[in-house]
Amino acid sequence: MAAQDLRTLLALRKLAEQLTLVQNLWYHDQSIVLDGYRFVNCRFDDCTLITHNGDFTLSHCFLSDGTRIGYGPNILKAIRLYNIRDGEGFPAEIFVAQRHEDQTITIET
Repeated sequence: MAAQDLRTLLALRKLAEQLTLVQNLWYHDQSIVLDGYRFVNCRFDDCTLITHNGDFTLSHCFLSDGTRIGYGPNILKAIRLYNIRDGEGFPAEIFVAQRHEDQTITIET
């Protein structure tokens, strides 16, 4: 295992230990602040998911097409910083959620 992979795994483990676990819940037509939580096997139908600082994980969660995403000002600044280079910065694939065959997604790093 490469040193970078090991550092990433250790960072993920530390983050997961700090987040409150929410598991196997179904949300419908609600506004949910993601920050501070680790959602596992949850479903979000027609919800508004909000993040202010990106301090969350989603693991094998389903988001319906009607679910909206809200970004706080700190996240927007990071997105704007990335976009100033017209794709010359980090590879775009690091900004894509992992998609599973069962139509769920995972966002952990």
